[in-house]
Amino acid sequence: MDKKGQFFLIVALVIVAVLFSLGIVYNKARTQKEDTKVYELSKELDYEGGKVIDSGVYSGLSREGILNNLTLLASNYADSNTDSQFLILFGNSTNVTLVNYTTLDLGSACVETSCATGQITDISNTAVSPDGNNLTITVSGNEYDFDLRVGQNFYLIVKKTKANETYVSRS
Repeated sequence: MDKKGQFFLIVALVIVAVLFSLGIVYNKARTQKEDTKVYELSKELDYEGGKVIDSGVYSGLSREGILNNLTLLASNYADSNTDSQFLILFGNSTNVTLVNYTTLDLGSACVETSCATGQITDISNTAVSPDGNNLTITVSGNEYDFDLRVGQNFYLIVKKTKANETYVSRS
């Protein structure tokens, strides 16, 4: 048998394998680690806001008194989280107030015909009269739908922009 032909065949396969391994391009996708702080902050503020409302109802505070306490709560969170925008919706099925607290200029939040603009270290309250049991909020071009129930409604949107990425959490 001719062993010389088998040797050249094996050498040719090894050379082809080496050339293919050198020619392979390694692709790597690098993504930034997701910032979970905004979601934790949203859960915490949702819990604290619920407790503020419960305390206000239990103490017999007026709607405006509860709203002032919610505004103070948002102010405290915004002071410690300067890179976040907080939008709080509070009210019942006929009268809702939108509190927009931000320390950055992140645009405006519009509800039907009323808009609340976010300005540096500014709190803006906008009274909204919803039509029906659904309320649509537009924040920086994104729409968020909320179902209004009988009794007090409390909803929250937390928005954070970090390294050209925007994280939004709603409750």
